[in-house]
Amino acid sequence: MSADTNLSNQRAFFNADISAPAFKKHLIRNSLLREVMRSPKKLILIQAPPGYGKTSFMKQIMDAVASPSLWLNIRQSDNDPMNLLHKFNSALALASVSGEDEDDPVTGVSVHQTSGFSSSSISLWTRSLIEHMNKHPKLFIFLNDADFLDTDDATAVINLLLQASHAGIRLCLTSSSNVHVSYSHLLIENQVTEVTQDDLCFSRQDIQAMFALYQGPELNDETAKQLT
Repeated sequence: MSADTNLSNQRAFFNADISAPAFKKHLIRNSLLREVMRSPKKLILIQAPPGYGKTSFMKQIMDAVASPSLWLNIRQSDNDPMNLLHKFNSALALASVSGEDEDDPVTGVSVHQTSGFSSSSISLWTRSLIEHMNKHPKLFIFLNDADFLDTDDATAVINLLLQASHAGIRLCLTSSSNVHVSYSHLLIENQVTEVTQDDLCFSRQDIQAMFALYQGPELNDETAKQLT
């Protein structure tokens, strides 16, 4: 395999990490979506065990918002904070909201350029990225599988983003277990919307809509209720 082919495969793999998945014929959770979107908060936390449709529902939120959006699929490798910062910067570029600021020190960082950086320099890079984001009146950031971030340096990036970004920048996180980021200050300020596994369970109307979506038999209320 040629070097160009390897580079192309690596680029395609990385782009998949900063692109939202494409769902075909998936059920739109209209009732839950309206409830979440009714009261805009700084942080939306979607937390449930695997198989509850967290990613699908977060994609529905992304499709519903009018502001520019970034999508990051979090991996274990993102516990290296420089990987995480590069992924954020690449997502900004992919969304065509990064602008033409040639002085942005995050632009062009290689995911392999991770050695030799102290915690203080990582903080400076993070603040620079946040300043860049803060230039946009509205920006929605989606982090899929945010519970993979479990090192102090990586979670510090998200903590600083939650603290230093302006009110127009909102975050949505999915998690199968407890997230390691700090958002207690947002809870105090009533700036957190929590979506739990109970919220993601299908209602009677959801089940009837799903059967209709896949051209199954029409369910009466009693049968749909038994399936909830």
